[in-house]
Amino acid sequence: HEALEEKKYIERFECFSGVPNIEEFRETFKHLTRVLGGKQKKICPFLMGRSIKAENEALGYYRFMIILDVLQEMNLATVKKNGDELTVKLNSFSGKTNLDDSAILKRIKALE
Repeated sequence: HEALEEKKYIERFECFSGVPNIEEFRETFKHLTRVLGGKQKKICPFLMGRSIKAENEALGYYRFMIILDVLQEMNLATVKKNGDELTVKLNSFSGKTNLDDSAILKRIKALE
């Protein structure tokens, strides 16, 4: 199972250069907050990735999916996958989260 997960991140990593940066995380979180309005909703990750802009560029599907995976890993979001559709809800939390604690981001950074 872990080898399959590792392969998934390697495939995603090969589709873009670098790890999503803090600005991309912020813009994604702000966008999801506006779109979801505190509720659980179905979203299309392909369209969502194109609609989020960070540093004047569309985020894109792969970066968006990695950010969602990290948000879920850090318990900031609940994500359920059903084919090409996702159901997403932002979880309540207080304070700040240190993205450097993410095992997903550590694995991706090790591939750079």
